[in-house]
Amino acid sequence: MNDDTQQNKNHPFLLQSLIFIALETFLTFILKHDRMVRLHAKPFVQQQITILCNTFLPSDVFYVSFDHKGLLFDHEKPQHLEQPQITLYASGLDLFRALLTGNEHSINKIRLSGAEHLHEEFRLLLQSMSLPAILRDWKNWLVNDDHSVQLPKNNFTPLAQRIEQQRQEITKLTIQVKEYQYDLKTLERKHRLMSRVYWLLILILSISMLSILWYNFHQ
Repeated sequence: MNDDTQQNKNHPFLLQSLIFIALETFLTFILKHDRMVRLHAKPFVQQQITILCNTFLPSDVFYVSFDHKGLLFDHEKPQHLEQPQITLYASGLDLFRALLTGNEHSINKIRLSGAEHLHEEFRLLLQSMSLPAILRDWKNWLVNDDHSVQLPKNNFTPLAQRIEQQRQEITKLTIQVKEYQYDLKTLERKHRLMSRVYWLLILILSISMLSILWYNFHQ
């Protein structure tokens, strides 16, 4: 009876271990062959980052380590590690959706703490590891030139939009400057005209005064 109970307790742990082994094998294979995954994983591999994953629904705690050999999943903290560089908080459903669909909403719901400079890169890594991204880029696995890595066009879309917005703002400012220049020239012409009228009036008044004085003097 005790043996049966012990076996039942070990079944979930054995299942999780098998899942971890499958994930390690699959994701390490993707890391070594997919150029975009390799690109986004580079800072994690170089710094040998370890991520502490706290998940709920289901509730679990495990570690994901990056090194030159690939990814390592483990329930126990690596012996050489004092503290994980990044801590992840997410539901199991959001992690599943992130890897299965690359859904940005699910990826953004994942909370991260520690190593803030790597947060955005980690989200990009998750997106590049998603099934749609892998299916989109698998043809490039045959190309082994690391220097030929190109970012997807959609990565440049926000930049192109900002450039177009700035170009439109510059155009508007140029038009405004031309309008101000035109208004300034109009004011200068009006000022010159008013000055001439003013001096003309002074001349006419001066002549009139002199004429009156001359007329009175000869009376």
